[in-house]
Amino acid sequence: MSGLTDALGLIHPSLTNLHGVALYVFLLVVLLTAIFFVGYVIQGGRVWWQIWSTLRWVRTMGRDPGPPNPDVVGRTFRREPLKHLWDEYADTLHELRKAGSGSTVLTEVRATVPAESMFTREVLVDSRLFDDFTRHLPGVLTGLGIIGTFAGLLDGLQKFKPTPIEAAVNGLGPLLLGVQHAFIASGTAIACAMLVVFTSRLVLAYLYRLVEHLTHAIDSLYSTGAGEEYLARLVIVMCKWIYRL
Repeated sequence: MSGLTDALGLIHPSLTNLHGVALYVFLLVVLLTAIFFVGYVIQGGRVWWQIWSTLRWVRTMGRDPGPPNPDVVGRTFRREPLKHLWDEYADTLHELRKAGSGSTVLTEVRATVPAESMFTREVLVDSRLFDDFTRHLPGVLTGLGIIGTFAGLLDGLQKFKPTPIEAAVNGLGPLLLGVQHAFIASGTAIACAMLVVFTSRLVLAYLYRLVEHLTHAIDSLYSTGAGEEYLARLVIVMCKWIYRL
């Protein structure tokens, strides 16, 4: 334990005297914060790369003349959960084909639902960054800071004796040291909680923006609505069905 306190002293001299519950609270707060940042760097980087690379390819296909084939676009969505979401979205597309020389030619593809109804930020971002946990992590850190505050104060008060006067004077040092430990534990916890909130909200806002750009890029690939041709075909089918009755 002395080696640990010596290492903490290299960060700041006041950390050398940490001991007891205040020390454990300080280490737990730092550990949870470090796990949060490592997880956000690794998993957040994966989420960013997947969305950004898919967005780049979708925008490239949008520059081509004519509607891209949904099967060709689907090759861009190679990894989950994008692959599953694209399969669901592709099922809602209506392909308009015209008869050619012995075969049908794809002339137009129409979208019947907006892409944002399938490619939601809850699926693409929130669930993959464990937002339900990280949203409550600042409260956990603050609670640990409060525990460290009371632990430091109680540790100082236990060593303080109000009588006689000489013992009271001699007990002021341990009392003030306990107060120092309390403020170190609570201050560290509050600072880490603020850092977690700022980082998580900033990263989420950026990734939400990427998802929004992705849905807009997908919507730009295909015209919306059923179209006059589709409605005309529907009327013909209905007329034939009524005639058979």
